[in-house]
Amino acid sequence: MIGYAGTPGNTGMTAMAASSVAASAKAYPYCILALSGSVTQDIVSNGAPNTNLNGCNTMSNTGSTCNGHNLNAAIGDAHGSNNGCGIIQDSNVPTVADPYAYVASNIPANTCGSYPQESKSHGKWTVALSNQWKGNYTLSGYKVVCGDQQLTGDTTISAPSNAVLVIEDGQLDTNGYRLQTTTGSGLTVVFTGTNDSKYQYVPIDTGTGAGVGTLDIAAPTTGPWSGMALYQDPNLTDQTTNLDLSAAGNSPT
Repeated sequence: MIGYAGTPGNTGMTAMAASSVAASAKAYPYCILALSGSVTQDIVSNGAPNTNLNGCNTMSNTGSTCNGHNLNAAIGDAHGSNNGCGIIQDSNVPTVADPYAYVASNIPANTCGSYPQESKSHGKWTVALSNQWKGNYTLSGYKVVCGDQQLTGDTTISAPSNAVLVIEDGQLDTNGYRLQTTTGSGLTVVFTGTNDSKYQYVPIDTGTGAGVGTLDIAAPTTGPWSGMALYQDPNLTDQTTNLDLSAAGNSPT
């Protein structure tokens, strides 16, 4: 997960299964790299018992706190204090410059004319039918979508030639369901847009049932997006449009 920086929010994090992550300048890669230097805690997790980073590593340019679960990260690094994140927990690590900012030049032009947003009705969040996902999809190259995207059922993406899902001025709401890629596929989800504080550029989970929203995405292994499953455009400089990794409770996890 590349490029998350800003003020921690209150929305829970979905469960994640990390695969094929981008390497950093250190001898080991990070699958979560939180780059903000302006908040006390870049990474905060309270509970989140189902989060499984499959032994990859995390880095926070400020502090990190994981209460109740270490995220199953092999190494948790933090420039400030690391409290509970990772099997091996390191504090006072030098800050890391954004090694992936150059990748933003590969984001295609914004072709959107409008950006449908989720609204709450009868206790549930909904969005326009055109922005709902359910079932099986085959993607290749770049697919630009506009506004909030919401799963309304488990969703599987086949992208054997690699694909980049570009979300303009919107969030990705797993809504208690699973977004996964098929074996042999490579997918990057890019959050980008007009840098407007009224939009959120993050994955969230608004599901209210027993299900837990899950992202199970294999990143591409070749090309400019190699190793990147989630990418937030570094040009989103308004901190109210950014979000540090923040997870609370057991559902979502």
